[in-house]
Amino acid sequence: SPGTAEAHLAAPSFATPWLPVPLAQAQRPVSVQSADGASVLSRVQRFIAWRKGQPALQRGSIRFVADVPAPLLCLEREVEGHTLRALFNLGPEPMSLAMADAAAFQSLDGHGFGGQMQGATLVVPGFDAWFARRDLGPAA
Repeated sequence: SPGTAEAHLAAPSFATPWLPVPLAQAQRPVSVQSADGASVLSRVQRFIAWRKGQPALQRGSIRFVADVPAPLLCLEREVEGHTLRALFNLGPEPMSLAMADAAAFQSLDGHGFGGQMQGATLVVPGFDAWFARRDLGPAA
């Protein structure tokens, strides 16, 4: 059936593809990636499932944090009394970032990314991310 390693055209259907299918793509059908927890498909599925449980990522306001060095991208989403901070390393090398407000944030897990706090320093592997939450105090 389509999407399996046995599919004769390595395409999502039995129709002849209109573009050539590279061998590397033909070797990564859904049936193979579904069985590999580290595959791109599995990581995306895990992140999408995790994201559904994060109201800030669904409907929170967004603010980009400007004072991070390239190739890092940092943003905060705020909703319902908490802030979710996301930091993405868009480069291939691991990056470290001292965070003055580290104590205010609690690292989140379950999303499948490998960034970690080490004291007040955030360490994010290449092409990876880190997510954390800060609960805001009651309005004064």
